[in-house]
Order: sequence, then C-alpha cells, then structure tokens
Amino acid sequence: MRYYEADVVAAYRHDRTGEGLQRLVYSHAYNSLIRAALGLRVRDVNFAAKLIKREVLDACPLVSEGSFIDVELLAKAERRGFRIIQFGVDYFPRSRGVSTLSSGPVILKILRELIALGPEIRASGPRTKPL
Repeated sequence: MRYYEADVVAAYRHDRTGEGLQRLVYSHAYNSLIRAALGLRVRDVNFAAKLIKREVLDACPLVSEGSFIDVELLAKAERRGFRIIQFGVDYFPRSRGVSTLSSGPVILKILRELIALGPEIRASGPRTKPL
C-alpha cells in the first residue's frame, strides 16, 4: 500500500466467464447502478479482496448490515478523499456452495440500503482527504 500511496487496495476479477451469463449480467447491472447512483468507479465493487488502512475505517463509520457494506465503505472512502487503487486477479469460480447475492431477498436488502444510505453517502463530505 505504501508503494502505491494507496489508502484502499481493492481487487477485481479478470475473467468471470466461468460464472455464467446470468452472474455476469447481474454483476454488470449492479456495478453500473452503483456508478450511476453514487459515482463510485470501481470495476468489481463486491469482490471480497480488499486491504484497508485503519485510518479509512476510522473516518468512514459503516451502518450497512449486509452485502451493501462494500459499496458503503468504498464510496465513503472515495468521498472523503482516500486513494483507492485496483488490481486484477485471476478468479476461479467456487467449487462449493452457492452465492446468495442473486437471491431475491438479498437483492431487495441491497436496494433498500442503497435508497436509505445513498443520500448520506453522496453528502458524506468533500472529495478531499481529511487532515
């Protein structure tokens, strides 16, 4: 993180074709919605691989209790002027279990949190790093 002078390092998946067309469509739609609603330009907002400085966590109180927490963290960090860098990683679809992100109840919860927290995130401060 020091080498890149980054406050947040977020990975994104290079090749997602192994996940199937439906997952690709859902992911693209979700990332596009987040870009349009919050202005957050991250390639793969919900990919779990992230390194975050403690300073960022201290400056960005989180209230989401679900899958929206990645968006909340990255959007608040960006709005507060923290530097986010991204790097691509090789990704292999899970061999066990099933993602719950595409289930109706999870999608509804994410949308409810976007509606509830979106205004707060958009108004969460200037795009400058705190002192």
